[in-house]
Formats: sequence, structure tokens, C-alpha cells
Amino acid sequence: MNRNEYLYDVIRTSHISDKVFRLSQIDGTMMVLKVSPKASKKDIKAAVELTFKDLEVVSVNTSNVLGKSRRTRYGIAKTQCWKKAYIKLKDSEKLNEAVKNLNLEN
Repeated sequence: MNRNEYLYDVIRTSHISDKVFRLSQIDGTMMVLKVSPKASKKDIKAAVELTFKDLEVVSVNTSNVLGKSRRTRYGIAKTQCWKKAYIKLKDSEKLNEAVKNLNLEN
């Protein structure tokens, strides 16, 4: 697997929640993505700039989200752990255009 193939595998899905909606309403330059748990901040920045050609990333903050314990009829199971990336972009207008061009399904 070469570098570009790895970078395309870094971004999993977009993450949409009430907190993300409030962050995007403040200045319109924040984007939140679910990413590979092994990805570093440099990998995430490169992947966003490669996937969205006209977006420029200012900063990346990451958070590891732990899986929750669930009770099932067979005992206790645990949901999968995942990584969340808060990405601050330089220009909000380009973000709006990039999101309109994507078919994001959640």
C-alpha cells in the first residue's frame, strides 16, 4: 500500500452531533470526522487536504472515544473504540462547497 492509498483509508466518516453543529455555527470553519485509530495528526491533515483538494487545514485536534458496555442476552458486550478528529479550516466558504459536493451518509 503506498502513501496515497493509506491516506484515503484514514478518513472513515463524518461525525454529526449537537456539539458539532454548535461548533460549526460559531465560525463555520470546524469539521469533525471519524478517523482510523492508528492515524496521527499529520496523517489526518494530509488526508483531508488530499481528499478535499481546495481546503486548507489550520489545525487538527484528536480525541479517542472509548467503547460503551452493553448488556445483551448472552452477557456483556462492548462497542468498538474509535478516534474523532476536530479539524479547523482556513476558509468557511470552501467548506460549504466541499460538503455540498459530497454524499455524506450517516
